[in-house]
Amino acid sequence: MQVVGRIFKYLLLIFLSIFFINIISQYKIIITELNFSDYVDVLISGVLFVILYLIILYKWMDFWESFAHELTHLIFAVITFNRIESFNATKHGGAVSYKGNSNWLTRLSPYFFPLYTALFLIISLFINEQFKVYFDHLIVISYLFFVITLVQQFSYHQSDISGSGYIFSTVFLLIMNGLVLLFLVYFLGDNLHGFIKVLQNGTAFKNNYLTISRLWRNF
Repeated sequence: MQVVGRIFKYLLLIFLSIFFINIISQYKIIITELNFSDYVDVLISGVLFVILYLIILYKWMDFWESFAHELTHLIFAVITFNRIESFNATKHGGAVSYKGNSNWLTRLSPYFFPLYTALFLIISLFINEQFKVYFDHLIVISYLFFVITLVQQFSYHQSDISGSGYIFSTVFLLIMNGLVLLFLVYFLGDNLHGFIKVLQNGTAFKNNYLTISRLWRNF
């Protein structure tokens, strides 16, 4: 069973790599579809948050970093049909204990899934239109908080990373974080239709065939 799981894991990684290359190759289309003036205000808020974080806010953020990390583990453990036995998060760290099969998706989830950003994004879908602009700022701020946390927590000495494989973890997390960032850019630009179109082009058989052909020739 472990052999089958390992084969599936790396087949998935190959597919995601080809898929991501196809998406990157659409950069000209992506640039023309986005109106960068739409992002000025939220980027200013984001920059101000990063400055404040580096100056003073970092003193009070340890718990929230640990809480998001462990809660994300918990959520993905449940999604992958595990039974939670305990949850603990403090400013010094935390742990989630669950009964079932430990898997790479649960281990790597805190390194690509921005929990607070997802929460603000979901809330923004149900609130009055006049308040959505404020949640756009919260989405950007929370995402930058996730990026800061990612930089602090990612390490090849982490059992989450080593247990999932160094190469697999690196490639998978680069791809997933790239996709999350692209989604947020399109979401904040109110152009989810454009994002879906980019994904569809990424999975198109013709594009996959061309990408594989180019990679084969280069090797």
